Amino acid sequence: MPSSLSAVGIGEDDLSRLAEEAMKQTRLLGNNPRDLDYGQARAIYASALAGRGPAGDA
Repeated sequence: MPSSLSAVGIGEDDLSRLAEEAMKQTRLLGNNPRDLDYGQARAIYASALAGRGPAGDA
């Protein structure tokens, strides 16, 4: 299983679009126990691009 988004062909230039599309998932975000904004979503994708967890864990 790939360990990062870059391993499956996702690049830095794709992160904004991914975060924008994630913010459109209102049904899922509405049921999430924590609020999530665009910047946080993009940061999650940036961590996944590098193969790190949301807290920067390897």
